[in-house]
Amino acid sequence: MAQLVRRVSGLPRGIDNPRRVTERFPDTREGRQAADGWAKGLDDPRTFYDVRTRIDGRVVNKSFTTRKAADAWATQISHDKLTGVAIDPRSGDELFSHYAQRWLDTRRVKGRPLAPKTLELYRVLLRAHIEPTFSNRQLSAITPEAVRRWHAKVSIDSSAMSAAKSYRLLRAILATAVADDLIQANPCRVRGAGLEHSVERPIVGPELVLELADTITAPIVPLAGFGGLRRGELLTLRCRHVDLSAGTVTVEQ
Repeated sequence: MAQLVRRVSGLPRGIDNPRRVTERFPDTREGRQAADGWAKGLDDPRTFYDVRTRIDGRVVNKSFTTRKAADAWATQISHDKLTGVAIDPRSGDELFSHYAQRWLDTRRVKGRPLAPKTLELYRVLLRAHIEPTFSNRQLSAITPEAVRRWHAKVSIDSSAMSAAKSYRLLRAILATAVADDLIQANPCRVRGAGLEHSVERPIVGPELVLELADTITAPIVPLAGFGGLRRGELLTLRCRHVDLSAGTVTVEQ
């Protein structure tokens, strides 16, 4: 059961250069009356509401500036404890950059560490596209809105392929943070953001092929334009493979 305490601080009157003093009062009728009376004798009084509870055996304290917010959090954390999904709010205090580095060091795919090329790609994506926004942000402070804004920016500043790869990497890192019980849910919820859409390659029209053939006067040009051969097959052709009199081309490899 969460406990609520009213904390009142202020400056004592009648003292030169006073230092701020603080008193705590229980959340009872008498306690609230005592807190209000004590606050009237202070200059610049400030009231905070501290919620104290236990999560996984650890004492957790969280402060709020309004009673309504404190009650809402106390109710939510009590529900989460009953359903087994309560997370210590201090767990998400770790900076993203620190957690991402640990993620790279411990990441396994089918029981094996990341391949060197994959690891280098991830480091480049983190350094160039993700960490400029999230490096010094706490895991718990990365919200769905922050991810949407970041994705919109990175989609403009980089290629569609880099944006998609960066989003997938961020989503994978934060999914592990969820599995580690550091955050409650993955904030990466931009639909389709991890899909790569390749730009359709332009096709050279027959008019341009014929124009090039007239200019270069080499049989390889119309052959490349109309022959249907793959690039590797074209590059391995030699003069002996082309019989102009018979109108044939022999593809050996």
